[in-house]
Amino acid sequence: MDEILLYVGAWSHVDPILHFPSCRVFVFVDSQPRCQHESERVPSDTFVEEVTDACAQIGFFMVQRTLLSHTDASLDDMDVAYHPMLYVFKDELGRELRYYMSITIGNPAQMGGILCDLQRCTGLIVSGHHPHADLWNHVTIQDIYCYTRTWYRLGIFPPGVRLHVIHWSLGACGLITYQMEELLEYFLEKECSESECSDSE
Repeated sequence: MDEILLYVGAWSHVDPILHFPSCRVFVFVDSQPRCQHESERVPSDTFVEEVTDACAQIGFFMVQRTLLSHTDASLDDMDVAYHPMLYVFKDELGRELRYYMSITIGNPAQMGGILCDLQRCTGLIVSGHHPHADLWNHVTIQDIYCYTRTWYRLGIFPPGVRLHVIHWSLGACGLITYQMEELLEYFLEKECSESECSDSE
């Protein structure tokens, strides 16, 4: 099976596409441009433009835009641009980014249009924040790629997955695979080091 990588809360952080050159399909999901805080209803007017520009910088260009069907009546008074949408970007090699926007994981009214792609994903990229716990009800993930400079709640990872750490600095990255216990030890040591603590204190 070809690897399909999922990234929830990606915003315009498209660097993972460069970090995984052998991956042919990426599925990104973000609650923007509507808003990540459902009750605030403060949309980002520049979100689609930011993503489109970021994709163009790495050679990916929009080839499709689809308004997804939904039953979320609370969105009916908003501009259609803030309804759940699928944007498809491709590069000259045929690699594909399927970017679902204005989708909140855990909101059943917005999940219908993305379930098929979620179920195809074999790996999960975690950078910046953790996906909603409800995500695990819709995916069968084999590998989780954990970027550094991200706070982790290790208890949310399901058993049986392979955990990898992406050491990312100044545009370069390296990948190391850990067992769950090793990953926990790594992040505990990293947190201790960054807070300048020691066993002798």
